[in-house]
Amino acid sequence: MNRNSLRWFLTVLTLLFAIGVPLLADDDTTSRQSLKGIKSIAVVIGPLDSDELTEGLTVDQLQTDVELRLRKAGVSVVTSGPTVVLLVDTNFLKNANTGLYAYYCEVKVLQLVTAPNATSLVAPTWSKSILIMVGSANLSSSVRGRVGDLVDKFLNAYLSVNPK
Repeated sequence: MNRNSLRWFLTVLTLLFAIGVPLLADDDTTSRQSLKGIKSIAVVIGPLDSDELTEGLTVDQLQTDVELRLRKAGVSVVTSGPTVVLLVDTNFLKNANTGLYAYYCEVKVLQLVTAPNATSLVAPTWSKSILIMVGSANLSSSVRGRVGDLVDKFLNAYLSVNPK
């Protein structure tokens, strides 16, 4: 890796963590307990920019991929009504000189929780994320595969507290 590529990679890492990798629930014993008793889940895919769409990645693909994985595992997927949400959020940064993408992908569960002062709010209760670099030719397959891996991690956590 040459000096400019290394500098770009370090800049990407810094930006991705600076722009909003908030402190969220991760995959641990406490966050897994928050999944106990969930009967159904809605899937929401965060928006994609035109660059990612140009590379062949679409929200509909990701939506279908995630919903199919959940259904195959026996998780009920709903599209309306008050429910728990599985949010798939991605952030991309493209190096115009090399055509490489750095992307951050996060899968998180959002649930209605009650704060100690009895205020109800929606908050993340479980999450898993990954940071990857990939060439533009492989962007769509890479993102779809990594999202699938993260959804599988969610399913492992979910099934550990909701055995079939």
